Amino acid sequence: SNDGRWLTLNFIIDEGPRYTIRNISFVGNKSFSSDDLREMLDLKPNSKEKAPKFNVATMNRDVVSLQDLYGSMGFVHSRVAAEPRFLEEPGLLDIVYIIDEGKQYVVGNINVHIDGEAITKRSVILGKLTLAPGQLIDAREIKKSEALLGRSQIFANGQTGPRPSIVVR
Repeated sequence: SNDGRWLTLNFIIDEGPRYTIRNISFVGNKSFSSDDLREMLDLKPNSKEKAPKFNVATMNRDVVSLQDLYGSMGFVHSRVAAEPRFLEEPGLLDIVYIIDEGKQYVVGNINVHIDGEAITKRSVILGKLTLAPGQLIDAREIKKSEALLGRSQIFANGQTGPRPSIVVR
């Protein structure tokens, strides 16, 4: 304004082209074929339809789905990372999923550790777990068991404290 108290700002935003996905590829997958992994994805080119628009949130959900798949098959320390690779042709990109499967594990000994005075029997805690020795470790079942232990109120003692956690070693 003329008196110097007000200012008008205009933001001009050029978002550029909306990117479409040309190709999806996988690096490091040994236990599952690239075709099987591609079928699990929400964000993928489809031969029947036009190429999908790139969406970071959907790509991130796909990463979680892939990690859950590997985690459900005993690969509890697997890592999946998605790398969008922008091409020279404007508006096109490829997504490369880099997979570090790690080793496949089976449930061994289950050790129960309780801080403080423990009046709860080991068998009560083991009864809340959805995994048992000899089974392939399923990362989803570990989360489920932690939730079951947390909701059970076994450790509450009238107070709120840290939630029970399961550690794979």
